[in-house]
Amino acid sequence: MATRSTVTISAASLAIGIAAGLGIGKVAFSPEPTPDAFAVQCISVYDGDTISVEYRGNVEKVRLLGVDCVESKAGKKRKAQAEKYRVDENLISQLGRLAKAYTSKQTLEKDVDLVFPSGREKRDGFGRLLAYVEVNGNDIGEKLLTYGQADLYPAPPLRFTPAPYCRE
Repeated sequence: MATRSTVTISAASLAIGIAAGLGIGKVAFSPEPTPDAFAVQCISVYDGDTISVEYRGNVEKVRLLGVDCVESKAGKKRKAQAEKYRVDENLISQLGRLAKAYTSKQTLEKDVDLVFPSGREKRDGFGRLLAYVEVNGNDIGEKLLTYGQADLYPAPPLRFTPAPYCRE
């Protein structure tokens, strides 16, 4: 009978193997000087690429720049991801939960730095702040890519560049 830790390790191994086979996470990281970083507290994690922080006296959702994690919740986007990667929606959901768990472990109830590439805050169509998120100098998006928990989201300005072996 498998213990909880064995199941967790197996699920993580499955996710990394699937991600590697799909071409997710194969990128090169180009560190650049941090223009402006704002220290904040992460108070919740919505999914692998969206967190909530206390920022300037308000609770704000922050969308991690440069990455796109698969969806754990049912909907059109999750269905499209399953079709794109030619896998079952349930697997996409499991991978989405793993990405959220990783982001939670790295950021939840911790001090994080929001890095706005232009030095000014920008928001997406949903009103979320768009920023790179760093913990102790480590970019969380870069870590999600490295561990196969996210796909490259090529919206400029971009810190990450596809590696030569990355599938299009």
